[in-house]
Formats: sequence, structure tokens, C-alpha cells
Amino acid sequence: MSNKKRSTFFTGAVDASKVPGFSLGTTMVGFASIAKEAGLDVWSTTTTTLVVWGLPGQVAFVSLLSTGASLIFIFIAVCLANMRMMLMVISAHDILQLKSFEISIFKKILLMHLLAITSWAQLGHARQKYGRKLLLIYYVGFSITIYLFGLSGTLIGYHLDNFIPRDIMLFVVFI
Repeated sequence: MSNKKRSTFFTGAVDASKVPGFSLGTTMVGFASIAKEAGLDVWSTTTTTLVVWGLPGQVAFVSLLSTGASLIFIFIAVCLANMRMMLMVISAHDILQLKSFEISIFKKILLMHLLAITSWAQLGHARQKYGRKLLLIYYVGFSITIYLFGLSGTLIGYHLDNFIPRDIMLFVVFI
């Protein structure tokens, strides 16, 4: 990787490590607390963040699972809750001009799986600064960092109630 690409990747990671990463991470702290309260173990909670990666879908999953809903109903609800992401995925795919890159459909799906509202909004700002190839590198740096903040927030949130009184934890979930 050239110095320019490496620098762009790290710029994306640093940009994500500021307010966007911390806000997304703290949101996932609240989700993990809800998931733990619903009876999910740490592995199921973490897997939900890794696979679903959309808070409305994750909350729908945990809420319906805790009520004993059927798996098909849970699957449909999660899909519908995350359907709002479809337009952002289409838009981000166009902004990143993924058609012009010779990458597999699997890699394109993975790139779009990393998309969060935060990274989509950042693309609008970053596309004015970077060319086509560097924008993709910036997006990868930004999105992986956001994803790691979300995963870290999930793990922290799952174990946070071991160290914080219940009343304060309810405040964290509410926020």
C-alpha cells in the first residue's frame, strides 16, 4: 500500500475515532445492556452486533426473542427494521463508484455491511476531498473503526452492569 493510501486509511480511522466512534460505541453500550437484560449471553449479543449491525434491527431481534416470538417472525422484523438502510447502501455504492472497481461481489457486500448511518454521512463530506480510489480507502478506514467502536461498546455494555449501580445503568440505557 502506498504512503498516500496508508495516510488516507489512517485519516479515515482517526476521523471515526472522534465523536462518531464514541457516539456509536455508547449507543452499543445501551444495546448490550438491553440484550443482557433480555437473557442473551455475551456471545449472542456480540454476534448480533457483528451480523445485524443496525441498531433498530438489533433491538427488534432482542425484544422479539425475549418474548418468545417465532424465528421467522424475528427474521422478518429484523429485515424490515433494517430496510431503511437499503437506500443508504444504494447511495453509498454509487458514491464509492464500486462498479468501477474490480472486486468480487462478496467484497462489495462486506464493504456495504460495514456501512452505518455515521459512515454514510461522512462519505458526503469526504467525497469532496478524495478521488474515487482514495475515497474507498478512506471509507474502509472510517467504517472499520466505527465497526470496532460498536463492537467494543457492545462488549463494554454487556459487562458494565458488574461495575455500575442499576440506577445509573438504566440512565445509560436511556441515553
